[in-house]
Amino acid sequence: RALGFIEEMKENNINRTTITYNSAISTCHKAGKWQIALELLHGMDKDGCKRDIISYNGAIAACGSAGKWEAALDVFYSAAAEEARLMPMGVPANAPLPSASTSHSQNRRKRIVQRDVYSYTTTMNAVGRAGRIDLAYELFKELRSKVASPSVVAYNTMAAMCERDKSSRAGEIAAELFAMMKEDGLKPEVYTVGVLMNIFERSNMPELSKEIEQMATEDGLVLYGDQLELDLEAEPEEPDPVVSATATTEDFDDREIF
Repeated sequence: RALGFIEEMKENNINRTTITYNSAISTCHKAGKWQIALELLHGMDKDGCKRDIISYNGAIAACGSAGKWEAALDVFYSAAAEEARLMPMGVPANAPLPSASTSHSQNRRKRIVQRDVYSYTTTMNAVGRAGRIDLAYELFKELRSKVASPSVVAYNTMAAMCERDKSSRAGEIAAELFAMMKEDGLKPEVYTVGVLMNIFERSNMPELSKEIEQMATEDGLVLYGDQLELDLEAEPEEPDPVVSATATTEDFDDREIF
């Protein structure tokens, strides 16, 4: 339907914009049509519409939700190549990620592609679900190098990958995650505590399990047994890339009806 809508707009000489395509890609994500999402993404140039990070994020999410981790990774790296091509002269490749409250609105108008936290966590989730935990961890460390302190969402995403993996390597990564979380000064949520405790206990790391439990108690988190029996397949719903943290109200003041 999304692709047909774009074609109908072309036939009727109705102007298409980046926002039109982003909305169509988001619709494909929700409908599980990852191939059409990719077709729309790759067809934007031919239609005179510049891809922005919301375009890429929508396609990554569509591929990841469909279990197509390699396609999601390809889109992520395509965004990286576009980011490098469009990065203003003198700005290093590892420049900090844009702030949603300050710089993104200006960047979107200029169509600067710069991968954000959503780009990374969605790609991490896609590759992690495919058992590529080391690749997911490399993406997490790259994300951490770009921001002063990743949000607890990024940590939760990586911790969930470790919980699913069940290998000894997953325990090692979880221990490193906990150390980095303390270094970044982040306070764990109940979800974070439950997942890490499960990993530490099965990985024979009782000291770390006790430490994070004590930290949670000191932070006022109430931990009951049933709260720690977490259903990792029922994670919080992913935000829509079109209205994620990469967009502000100002961005959509002139949006088209789709």
